[in-house]
Amino acid sequence: MPLTRDASSPIRHDFGVGIRFRMLDGTKEVYLVVSSEALRDRAAEDNRDQSDLEARFRDYRNEIESIAAEKHNRGEAFIVIKSADLAGR
Repeated sequence: MPLTRDASSPIRHDFGVGIRFRMLDGTKEVYLVVSSEALRDRAAEDNRDQSDLEARFRDYRNEIESIAAEKHNRGEAFIVIKSADLAGR
C-alpha cells in the first residue's frame, strides 16, 4: 500500500538529527526522518532561511513525503531523507 500523510502526526524537531514525522501504510504507522542537513541545504538552494527547520519541512513536505514513499516502496526499513535525496527537486 502507498504511504499517505498522517495529518494527526506531530512533527518533532530532533536537534542534531532533523525532523521526525510519521506517515501511514494503510493502518500501519511508518516513522521517518528528514535530516537537518537536507533541509538546510535545500533552503540554501532556494535562498531561504536555513534556521527554521520546521518551516522548511512544511515548505518541502510534499517533496519529502514523495521521497519517503519511493524509499518505502523500495523496501527501506528505516527511512532517512538526506541532502542528496532532496536536492534540486
